[in-house]
Amino acid sequence: MIAFWLAARFPTLGPKSLGYGLLLLGAGFAAINAMPVVTIAMTKAPVFGMRFLAAFGLVLPVLTYAFLATLWVVKIIHDALSGHLR
Repeated sequence: MIAFWLAARFPTLGPKSLGYGLLLLGAGFAAINAMPVVTIAMTKAPVFGMRFLAAFGLVLPVLTYAFLATLWVVKIIHDALSGHLR
């Protein structure tokens, strides 16, 4: 929901080319793949509130970025094909 709001609120942000968009999408998926290892390491730390920090300081921003990058790529593809579908 946050990614949809960001994409709607700031439509000029994001990549303009498909290559750069796919690069950002790949970075988002790489972050998602690294997230379980980092989250487990964070939650095993004997510090109070690390689960809260892992959830809202790591998982939420990474998932938001990945969904936002996906929306950017879909927008680029839509803009590229919008003139060809008529």
